[in-house]
Amino acid sequence: MHQEENPYSVIHSSSILSSAIGESGLQAYKFGKSVTLASWKKNYEPITTLEVIRDNLERQLHTLVFVDLDNQNPMQIRDIKSTFEKMSEKSK
Repeated sequence: MHQEENPYSVIHSSSILSSAIGESGLQAYKFGKSVTLASWKKNYEPITTLEVIRDNLERQLHTLVFVDLDNQNPMQIRDIKSTFEKMSEKSK
């Protein structure tokens, strides 16, 4: 029986996840679950980001946090800090 060859090529690519971990200089196997820091809005105040960070810390793992990008109003450093402070208060 003759087996036909199927030509193929492998195209290597990176994702933001592998790029961010690589750029950090930290060991990839020491990263826990990644999480997105969502912009808070009226009736939408998730604290999942803080919970994931706490869980990773308990397991002695790094956390890669993606910042929510809203085209109308991208988060600034002050917004990120404020959101973490609000999450901390809400989770008590």
